[in-house]
Amino acid sequence: MADPEIYEQAICYIKGQLFLDATSITVSYEDSDKPVFLNDGRVIIAPGERIMRIAIDNAIRSTSEAHEMVKRYLDVEELPFAVQLATNGKRLTSTGFLTAPGYSFAVDQNASYRTGFVGKPAYFK
Repeated sequence: MADPEIYEQAICYIKGQLFLDATSITVSYEDSDKPVFLNDGRVIIAPGERIMRIAIDNAIRSTSEAHEMVKRYLDVEELPFAVQLATNGKRLTSTGFLTAPGYSFAVDQNASYRTGFVGKPAYFK
């Protein structure tokens, strides 16, 4: 019999408000670690800075506040941000800044835009 596993979904909050337009959320981490090659042939890692990036694809409803997000990006406003797993309720929270947004308009398709967030690393807890 198949495992009746329920797969997780995610929702995001910006400035404490549920962000309803998100259609896709991607969380990734980056570092500036450097490998150091020792004379005896071993390699160690010199830890560097860590950051978290969140990419968000969004649908634009006619009553959407998507344009407000662009204003926040242009104003370089630091924002609290959270991604919550919808089923188990675990959440990561951070503060940081929006990354360059972009709009997409096409015939017979919903308008959409993509934005992102870069900030201090966090994990789901």
